[in-house]
Amino acid sequence: MSKRRKELPLDDPRWLPLAAAYTVICQRTGDPYLAARDLTGALADERLRSMRRSVEPFNPSRELLPPSFWAKHEIDSWDGKLFVVTTRVGANVRGSSISAAFYVWRPDFEKIWPTEHGPPAEPQHGRKKLEKSGRPATIKRHDLRIEIVRRCWRAGTFIAPGKQTDLALELQDWHKREFKSEPNYEDLRKLVGEVIAVLKIVGK
Repeated sequence: MSKRRKELPLDDPRWLPLAAAYTVICQRTGDPYLAARDLTGALADERLRSMRRSVEPFNPSRELLPPSFWAKHEIDSWDGKLFVVTTRVGANVRGSSISAAFYVWRPDFEKIWPTEHGPPAEPQHGRKKLEKSGRPATIKRHDLRIEIVRRCWRAGTFIAPGKQTDLALELQDWHKREFKSEPNYEDLRKLVGEVIAVLKIVGK
């Protein structure tokens, strides 16, 4: 085991659920297959460190995974859920799934897929709306995506929020507390809808 992997604490809050990482990449690539392939590739070539945690009752074990693990396993999605499976042996043969919770090291993840420093270009009327309301144009989209996944993903299953509008309001308050800025509600509502649409594909 390399020194680089030994130094990682297993109980650190910077461990990011695999589903959260997958959701971010899926939004960026626009394709679930490409997202799974890109994420598996980063894990296999040691750019992205990972951890496996037992989901068995009374077994709190956690372990760092070597890159060689991802040479024999891959990320896959079917029947609306995300899985880590043994590498396929044929085009129509699906590998067996691994029963565990998987995480990636967030600092590594953000080096490969950096956090956006601002929103995409908006129409002129959109910018005027933000300026008039006194709200900043910058919105931490990357952090918001991860927070949405954290609230809507439990034990490998998508948990639908009661109302997306309520979730958007809660996230507006959360963003204000965390980053001292209040993003535009309509921007948030749109982002919530985009992330939830991906989560419905990944899990239900």
